[in-house]
Amino acid sequence: MVNLDAIRKCAEQDLTLKSPDGQTRTLLWDHSNRVCESALLIPGLAEFVGKEISRELLAIVALYHDAGWAIQYEAGDVKINAIQETVTSAIQYTQAATLMLERLDHVANKEILDQAAECIRVLGDHHITHPCAQIVAEADHLDEFSIVTLCSKVFKQVFDGRSVNAVIETWDNQKKYKYWTAKIKDSFRFGSTRLIAESRLKVLERFIEDMRGHHRNIDVHNSIDPGDRQAG
Repeated sequence: MVNLDAIRKCAEQDLTLKSPDGQTRTLLWDHSNRVCESALLIPGLAEFVGKEISRELLAIVALYHDAGWAIQYEAGDVKINAIQETVTSAIQYTQAATLMLERLDHVANKEILDQAAECIRVLGDHHITHPCAQIVAEADHLDEFSIVTLCSKVFKQVFDGRSVNAVIETWDNQKKYKYWTAKIKDSFRFGSTRLIAESRLKVLERFIEDMRGHHRNIDVHNSIDPGDRQAG
């Protein structure tokens, strides 16, 4: 028997971090929780109809898949604003699996925890065969196309001293070189999740265009009568 409420509580404790100034940071927990919710929904997509997939296993893997970042932060190996700035490494997945086994031994049986650890360890592999690991990987990639994730990245860059123009320019260069199109092609194994990612990408593009417009006051500019604009 698996107590999902207890697992969520443990994960929230492990993934809610304290910044050096004592402020609570929930970005890592929020990300993992979103990935968990997405992973629990993905089995309802067309590619998975009729397949037996353990919701408990999915939840454990999704909630702890990025716990390696928390371990490295607590060890002083990564700064708070650098968490999830790069792709999660094989070492971090191994650390996450180890932490999960230690933390959940009292709320889930050994068999499901061992399966979860195996799934977490292979999440960085290009060719994943375990259905649970495949689903969590899809959910994790989908979160990269979340407007919440994009906003977090934008705010981090601005707080780190980059100008808004530089942030927009980075997006323009990514679009120019088809970064996001290639990412969709390389990241998603299933047609349904790929379509969702493509739909989300359009939302991200609109967001950046709105940000560009507001930053440059384009809406104000367009509201001025052409004659008045010329006179000014």
